[in-house]
Amino acid sequence: MRSTMKWVFWVLTLGAASLATPASALVTWNFSSACTSSTSGDAFQFGNTCSELGTGTGVTTAVASAWAFTKDMSGTNNAVDTAFLGLYSGNGLGATNKDGGTVDGGGGGDTNEGTPTSTMAPEHALDNNDRYELILFDLGKTMTGLQVKIGYPTPSQQCNGVTPCDSDLTVLAYTGSGAPTLQNQTVSQLTSAGWAFAGNYQDVQSLSNETVSITGGPANGARYWIVAAYDPALSNTNCPSNTNVTGLSCGDDYVKIFSLAATPKGVPEPGTLLLLGVAGTVGLWRRRRIAHG
Repeated sequence: MRSTMKWVFWVLTLGAASLATPASALVTWNFSSACTSSTSGDAFQFGNTCSELGTGTGVTTAVASAWAFTKDMSGTNNAVDTAFLGLYSGNGLGATNKDGGTVDGGGGGDTNEGTPTSTMAPEHALDNNDRYELILFDLGKTMTGLQVKIGYPTPSQQCNGVTPCDSDLTVLAYTGSGAPTLQNQTVSQLTSAGWAFAGNYQDVQSLSNETVSITGGPANGARYWIVAAYDPALSNTNCPSNTNVTGLSCGDDYVKIFSLAATPKGVPEPGTLLLLGVAGTVGLWRRRRIAHG
């Protein structure tokens, strides 16, 4: 009888282990076609947000907002200001900065941007052409194992005829206390406030499922994340336009964020729970066998 139960125990354990491998506790936020905007109708405005309820284990609502280094627009453009967050159906989230010459005293430094209604492709994407743009994501709680999927450009798609067209990303995670402030912040101020460099990721459009898994950043995860078109200043790299640094091509990156996925901190994998259940069941059986002689 003991040998039989030992055999059953190992079968159950191996079966549970096989289930544990593909199991996932991911929460996924899909920004490909719809979200709840802070504006409605044609009331486009800079500083708008887009909220999306996730699906999966430990569901939260993620809130996205767009920003760009355009605050002073004096030629240095080294401080952060609000940008317009656009959702482009089927492709995801993009950003339009103010420095097109028509808004907030812009000097016309970024061609085809400046107003949400006049921005032209591919400048409506999250890009680093002329001005560096970024999207801030508040995931609602601390999350680990962030994954970023882009919906534009696709492996077979170029950026509306713009050549070169690239899809490099810079990702940062927030380690400070409270909610972060981006308005008027320079790169050094962002770093001092707790923004930690999580990694640069090249040619995302060529990756499997156009998805990158963020491997850097704080070990315990973060609630707030920045996803930007590759920014050498945010990643502390010296990268003149259109040259390569550690495999990254600087300038002319245009991306739209299709979805995010991450695991809430402290949520065990479903397979782990199954293994614990198997162990508990076998332990209970053994205690009953001992009690009954």
